[in-house]
Amino acid sequence: MSLPRIPLAAAVAATVLALGCSESPTDTLRRRVLQPRVSSSAREVPPHPDEYLAKMADRIPGYAGFYVRDGTLVLRVKGGVVDAARATAVRQALRADPDAGRFQHLTRLLDEAPVQFEPSRYDARELWGFRVLASQRVFRNGVHRLDLDETRGVIRLGIASAGDMEEVAARVAAAGIPSDAVVIGSAGA
Repeated sequence: MSLPRIPLAAAVAATVLALGCSESPTDTLRRRVLQPRVSSSAREVPPHPDEYLAKMADRIPGYAGFYVRDGTLVLRVKGGVVDAARATAVRQALRADPDAGRFQHLTRLLDEAPVQFEPSRYDARELWGFRVLASQRVFRNGVHRLDLDETRGVIRLGIASAGDMEEVAARVAAAGIPSDAVVIGSAGA
């Protein structure tokens, strides 16, 4: 029995049509992975708390962070002395800021606690930028902790041993992070 002869053009067209209508397991998997998942309980993953400080600095010029000391809310502001008008403006801007309530009941503290202002050399956006640079270029061998320290207006790098100090300081300098914006110390400090 001989097979019927099919013109080459018809064979190619049939093959292309068959391939176009079929889905390989890889295509099916790719389609499932690339489809956005819709969930009724989807939650927004909040940015790192230090990034919120940076976003607040975008809305409040000079804002450098805050902390609580002995029941007093200490607001750090870039620059020199904070006069009464600027202090009032910062306090009002923080009250109105949608992200402010995400930090240790900051909105309640703004209403109830006494407020003290401290100068900072860098604002929170600059410190966040230094933190991002440090996480990309410094945070590796020898560095075990990285944090933005609002109480001092710096980023902190925790190292495992004093022997790592020189190498980590060299990586900080190579990353272009000002030395006065970084404190390098033992991981527990």
